[in-house]
Amino acid sequence: MRRSLWALAALLTVVGCEGNGTLQGSIGELFSLEVSNEAIERNSEAFQVTYLHNQATAQDIVVQLSVALTGVNFQPGATVDLTGEYAPSHPRCVVIHHADGEPERDLPYIKSGTLKLSGGGDPGQGTSGNFTLSFGDDAGYGAGRTLLGSFNALATDAGF
Repeated sequence: MRRSLWALAALLTVVGCEGNGTLQGSIGELFSLEVSNEAIERNSEAFQVTYLHNQATAQDIVVQLSVALTGVNFQPGATVDLTGEYAPSHPRCVVIHHADGEPERDLPYIKSGTLKLSGGGDPGQGTSGNFTLSFGDDAGYGAGRTLLGSFNALATDAGF
């Protein structure tokens, strides 16, 4: 009986965590990928997921993934190629890291990667999906590393 109560408590804890995005990958060798909460924003031009970590006196932006939606049919079931440019000199996807007390860091160009939208995607909708990417091998911070993540939160309007 005691074992089944512990199993039920563990299951309820996992279910209660639903909606929290996760991050993993070799970029975690440079900074912590611990996530406290996430924010999803969307407008007609872009989709952005921001993974946050609460500190005692501040909040770190662990990773912010911004995807330009020009030319993309962004609806549930869509897979978006995160590589390349949507216009000359404008990358399809940009990733930053900004820990409290440190300068904001643009991570290298995306060498390979996709984002899959499982559900939602528009402001006011529960939005879920995942992404996987690898950064280019330039000399920048995070070069040659990988990043994988899932997201599940209510999308808000990133209006201008």
